[in-house]
Amino acid sequence: MATTEDITPFPKTHQIDQAIIAVLRWIRWAVVAVGIVTLLALSGALDAIALPTSAVPPSQHAPANDHLALDIMPVKPGGPAQDYAAYLPSTMLSVPEKSIVTVTIRNFDLDAIPIPDDSPYTHVQGTVGGVAYMGGKAYTRIARTDIAHTFTVPALHLNVPIPGSAAGGTRYVIVTFSFRTGTAGAYIWRCFAPCGDEPDGLAGAMAEVGYMRGTLSVER
Repeated sequence: MATTEDITPFPKTHQIDQAIIAVLRWIRWAVVAVGIVTLLALSGALDAIALPTSAVPPSQHAPANDHLALDIMPVKPGGPAQDYAAYLPSTMLSVPEKSIVTVTIRNFDLDAIPIPDDSPYTHVQGTVGGVAYMGGKAYTRIARTDIAHTFTVPALHLNVPIPGSAAGGTRYVIVTFSFRTGTAGAYIWRCFAPCGDEPDGLAGAMAEVGYMRGTLSVER
């Protein structure tokens, strides 16, 4: 049986050493824990980076474009009639709502078609600043005898006449303009120069989706 003389307390220096060891052990485990958490976080980040586009939720895809690029060609390859002019690559356009959209149109169909004297489609309307640019120069109107086509969205009060001639004998003319989109919705757009069939020029390509007519989808 032990007596009080047999129970010898540790010296103070021994007690201090034990305390230091305990603190060091705690620090070591804390460092290990932080390292594990960091590795898991990095692993998750790498997984997110490597995630294929098809696996990203649709809400993260850009639903529309704030820059549209269109060509007006004298004929549309594979069209029902070889004399049908068309906006390419598509007349089904998508733009984001409540934003400024810039449109660039290259007109290769350099054939002016006179429009009526009292037509409102000779004037640029609904664009930012009330102007469009031809070869970098601003314009607000084109003479009715110099218009080949128009880009017109009646519901948005947007109209841009497209000239039928290019300076310096070039093969096409470049027109640019910007406009503000409103709330989401689907809007009909079309050309209002009489560039189609029939005596009034309003049939054929003028009436066909995929040629001189299409839809502008303003998306959320």
